[in-house]
Amino acid sequence: MISFSFLIVAKKLLVPLIFYFLLSYCLWLVRVIFNIGIDDQPSSLLFPVYLFLSGNVSFNIVNSTLWYFFCMFNIIVIYMVAKRLTSNEVVILIVSFLVVFSIIYFGFVSMSDRFHYNIDTALIAFPFFCVGRLDKKYLNFFSRTYRGKSFVILLALIIFLYLILINGKVDLNKLDFGNNLFFYYLNSFLGVFITLHISRLLQEKYTCKFLKWLSYNAIFIFPSHVVVYSLITGFLLFFLDVNTKDHSGFLFSLFYIIVTLLIMSVLITLWPKKLNFIIGK
Repeated sequence: MISFSFLIVAKKLLVPLIFYFLLSYCLWLVRVIFNIGIDDQPSSLLFPVYLFLSGNVSFNIVNSTLWYFFCMFNIIVIYMVAKRLTSNEVVILIVSFLVVFSIIYFGFVSMSDRFHYNIDTALIAFPFFCVGRLDKKYLNFFSRTYRGKSFVILLALIIFLYLILINGKVDLNKLDFGNNLFFYYLNSFLGVFITLHISRLLQEKYTCKFLKWLSYNAIFIFPSHVVVYSLITGFLLFFLDVNTKDHSGFLFSLFYIIVTLLIMSVLITLWPKKLNFIIGK
């Protein structure tokens, strides 16, 4: 029996998607009208709306993070269907791998011919979701009982960093798997494993209020940080005459991250809790 309904999933993911799209679209309109950081003028101001409603992945022009919501929604719908066919999580994972490698091998998925509503990215990412489900049942036991877990995590981290170097840049949204699809999945699973178990080690030994705050508010931070970045950039340009294109480096990037998180913490605090469903919380 599936513990969540279709309507709950839609409320959790599609309602925030619409909210963040409208927010990003309004900001995009301002940038287009006043020609702020827009390289190519669109044929119509309603062009992103058409892309969004039709499910064309290019609707991301208003906010490059919004693909996640369509992707995650499709993943959960696929999982709901799979659970009706079998309750065995391992079987679902194995079948998902077979499906992924088949559609890539036979050329059904490509960067030039994208599926609408990010269905292609959902199919590619579905095994990650399955591993997360399995973690609750099996790998969590490893975290609680295995004495050599610190060494295993360190070894996994070394392999993870090495594979980053040899596989190159990856981008799930663009279906860019680097130099090798097998390395892409191997390194992704290592990343999931490392993140989950380092988090559990920190939870056991330290009070990580900041990490807990990040995890609880990630669904808000991920899409809205693009909006906040744009507002900071606009403020620096128009009020302080600072063009961010002329500045780069670690310290400037760190400044952006700190200021963005500070602004977001204020916004999260002021946001009415009764309306949390709008932002995905």
